[in-house]
Amino acid sequence: MRSDLILREDDFCLDFFNGGENIYKKGSSRREELSSNDNIYVLQEIIIVPPDMIKEANNFSAMSIAPQRSNKPLIFIGHSDLPVQYASITAKTK
Repeated sequence: MRSDLILREDDFCLDFFNGGENIYKKGSSRREELSSNDNIYVLQEIIIVPPDMIKEANNFSAMSIAPQRSNKPLIFIGHSDLPVQYASITAKTK
């Protein structure tokens, strides 16, 4: 994300999202919104992947779509029986 970007409280709203494995799947509404709207910034992402999917973890991140408007995700390795888990905080400018 641009380091010189300053969002003031009156200029944005926060969006908290919990999602699953297909959050940024091609054709998903979240992917389309992020790629087409320059006013959305991903402030924080947490991605939990099973051990066998660690090499694919970045594919679930907003950085794969809009790196200039995203911070690096925090990636954890979860239990192999669990699916990919995702949570993010985004800001949308008014």
